[in-house]
Amino acid sequence: MRHVRHIGAADPGRDQAQVLGSDSDDAKGGSRGARPSFVVMMKTLLLLVIPGCIATEAFGAADVAVTSPDRKVRFTVFVRDGHLRYQATLNDQAVIEPSALGIAIDGVDLGQGAAIGRAERYRLDESYLWRGVHSRALNHCNGARVGVTHAASRTPFTVDVRVFDDAVAFRHVVPGSGRRVPDAATAFRIPKGSVVWYHGLRDHYEGLHSRKGLEEIAAGDWAGPPLTFRLPDGRAYGAITEAALVDYAGMVLQADGQGAFDERLGHAPRASYPYTLRYGEGEAKRLAAPAAIEGPITTPWRVALVGPDLNTLVNSDAIPSLCPPPDKRLFPQGIETPWVRPGRAVWRYLDGGENTFEGIKEFSRLAGELGFEHQIVEGLWRRWNDEQLRELVRDRRGVHLARHGLRGEPGQPAGQPGGGGDQEPAQRVGRDGRAAALRHR
Repeated sequence: MRHVRHIGAADPGRDQAQVLGSDSDDAKGGSRGARPSFVVMMKTLLLLVIPGCIATEAFGAADVAVTSPDRKVRFTVFVRDGHLRYQATLNDQAVIEPSALGIAIDGVDLGQGAAIGRAERYRLDESYLWRGVHSRALNHCNGARVGVTHAASRTPFTVDVRVFDDAVAFRHVVPGSGRRVPDAATAFRIPKGSVVWYHGLRDHYEGLHSRKGLEEIAAGDWAGPPLTFRLPDGRAYGAITEAALVDYAGMVLQADGQGAFDERLGHAPRASYPYTLRYGEGEAKRLAAPAAIEGPITTPWRVALVGPDLNTLVNSDAIPSLCPPPDKRLFPQGIETPWVRPGRAVWRYLDGGENTFEGIKEFSRLAGELGFEHQIVEGLWRRWNDEQLRELVRDRRGVHLARHGLRGEPGQPAGQPGGGGDQEPAQRVGRDGRAAALRHR
């Protein structure tokens, strides 16, 4: 259960929010009492008198800036050269340089020829129980729902922005009805001289990370999130990823060879080797078509964790805070639901050993001797009959067993283990739309 410190008008998806009117904060999203027009006037004077002192983009009256609660992180939405753009800074130094911001609907980039309208500002300040590097997480950020209109089609949409002390996040919300096809139209431009760590897509999320200078990365290279980078001189670190991936294609990134990584969706890259090995080229070809959505479109959050060191990124609560709370149908007591048993696990797939029934029983024995709480049983459990499964459970030596499998595999009838109708108490959705289901015994 979440402990709320500030309660105000409801934020969609969460009711622990304080919504601030647009006039209550200054143009930078803070609360120092300055009116937006006064701030713009002072900024213009500074540009005229000492232009060399301004290291980042100069903004105008229609631009919307949101700062973090500690005022060190800033996210700005603006229009330049007829296109919607954004920039993220830490201590007034660019972490994400001015980059394209947008979403394509049925092939039309709504960020091209866009006009910024009213911004509704809000603030979140809450805490909740968490299992991770600390037991209580903090959701503390300033936000703004920025109204935008695509001039040519007169399509209104919202860019929802949240800025934490250690992250910036944004998503697109496009109202409407009927069947439409969304696609990616946002970029992440990293400062020159940065060092980047990322892995390609051939081995899916199991790929090995490479360390490269930004200028070494060729145009067309693929990267699976999170993509981590260090700014020149080690002055800050960042990591680009996503949050609240629900009923939407997963995000991947593609280098443009000029310092930016373009957002792409799951249909854009060639299917990974593990996927084609399991399902074949025909199924991979089917998934190469972009997915349509009925009704309003809400993208997952695009997230950039930022901080002076890697420790800040590891300890950030931004990603779980951007995700919806646990589904009460599966987790009636939230994180304290009894069937959720945190602990360490052995896994033959990673740890070696015999890929047999007797080999898995031996793994349970060894896990118990070592004090491990769980064993993940790879998909070979499907070869065993009910009596063997009962024997495996009887001989588990105090170790909880987790059954690893895939839901909705091609050609598998609903209701069979791993099929579309196989109901599990928990599931982890992968980037390619599959779900690895775990059943605790």
